[in-house]
Amino acid sequence: MLYKILVFSLLFVSIKSFSTPWPYGEDYLLNQLKISYEALNARTGFCADLRYRKIDSIKSDWLYSLPKLKQKAILMIITDKAHERCMKEEFAKFNSALVKYTSASKTRVHFELMLEVIGSGYNSKDNKVIATISDLSYDKVIELSKRPEFYTPFNSIAAARVIEPE
Repeated sequence: MLYKILVFSLLFVSIKSFSTPWPYGEDYLLNQLKISYEALNARTGFCADLRYRKIDSIKSDWLYSLPKLKQKAILMIITDKAHERCMKEEFAKFNSALVKYTSASKTRVHFELMLEVIGSGYNSKDNKVIATISDLSYDKVIELSKRPEFYTPFNSIAAARVIEPE
């Protein structure tokens, strides 16, 4: 008898929890996903605009000691790092909302689409850039990317001209 009461109680609680739309209902989660997407989209525009920021001077003896091709490759990598840093918080919020919505709803999201949205975004061109500096200490590149002039997104082409004036 106690077993039947326990099963009935669990069934009642389970049914009650499925009928409660907030905070885990599909409509609520879809709304959160839309809000997160709008915030991510706004942040993307903001960070993209920062990529026009020019750097007037670069103070790094280590960077100047490298061959020109490696300097340019490093500038490409650290501008991507700065862009990632600029987007990190909103990107994490969007990813969280996407995972919550897709796991709680009956909507199926194509697996490759989720990987594309959540993925790192590197492509084969980036692999060539990374291969150019593979013999260098990646810690030094990361350290350089955290310097004030490189911390926020910047124009890597303009920065390359600072190293090698026209």
